[in-house]
Amino acid sequence: MKNFVKKSKNNKGFSLIELLVVIVIAGIVITSASSLFVSAFNYFTQNKEKAENQRELRFITNYISENIKFSNDVSIKSSTSTPPSGYKGIGLDNNYVKIFNSDGTSRKLSNIIIDNLTFDPSGKSLDVEIEKNNYSIDTKVYLNNHKLSGTTSGIFIEFEE
Repeated sequence: MKNFVKKSKNNKGFSLIELLVVIVIAGIVITSASSLFVSAFNYFTQNKEKAENQRELRFITNYISENIKFSNDVSIKSSTSTPPSGYKGIGLDNNYVKIFNSDGTSRKLSNIIIDNLTFDPSGKSLDVEIEKNNYSIDTKVYLNNHKLSGTTSGIFIEFEE
């Protein structure tokens, strides 16, 4: 028991400098870990937004492709308008891709804001290009029942239902 009392009297504990060194090292480790966490979180949110935009743009191009592929008559126009009876239209209106019906109604195809939508005739196919935030998707739609009117590119297509 005497040895234990002697050892505990010789053991003085940590000095103030040792505690400060530990606190500084712990601060450096915590700061670097938190900055790594923040940068990983920012990277994840940016990629998530980019993936959502890509998914929406692919949905729009697939919708356009599926609707005009078997249409008997497709017209490209430079501005949006109300399509004639028996026709539908797809175009850019106030930076949203919209579907226009012959009764004058329209609805958004997607809720994302689009920078550019272009339809460009190319022989028996139609090139569709959509842009958002410097990301673009180009799709070539082959028209099976071909009758393509309008020889210049535009932002609106009218097609027979």
